[in-house]
Amino acid sequence: MVTLDRACRSPIDGLSTVHVWDRAGVGLNVVDHGGQSMATAVGQMFLTMLEGFAEMEKRLIGERTAAAMQHTIARHQAYARTLYGFDNEGEVLRPNPIEQAVIGQVQDWQRAGQSVHGIARELARQRVPTTRGGQWYAGTVRDLLRNPLYAEEVA
Repeated sequence: MVTLDRACRSPIDGLSTVHVWDRAGVGLNVVDHGGQSMATAVGQMFLTMLEGFAEMEKRLIGERTAAAMQHTIARHQAYARTLYGFDNEGEVLRPNPIEQAVIGQVQDWQRAGQSVHGIARELARQRVPTTRGGQWYAGTVRDLLRNPLYAEEVA
């Protein structure tokens, strides 16, 4: 059993799925809402509202999470993982001079016109270690370049 807000990725997806089920003769009863049938006009309206509220809740959670992360980062506080360029000392992030120099070099390469893919390849070629000893990816370089905390520390 799954709840309605987990059954579909978006209100459009949910309503489209239920429409396909209706055409195939499959009924939907929402157990976590008293077994309400969605086959009636009232049921369809109820489903539309539930899907809308589920989408709103998902977006609110995302907004609150993003705001909390920005608050944490702005205060140089550690969170789930230690950012490249910093060392986690208790609950405070302290700049790591070696990794900060790498960030400066990455920013220079970007200003010179290198792509994030090219930068990732160059970091791998030079065997620059990542925080966890893994591989450099374009997405990792992109995140590094977009993070306002890096611009603040390296500048």
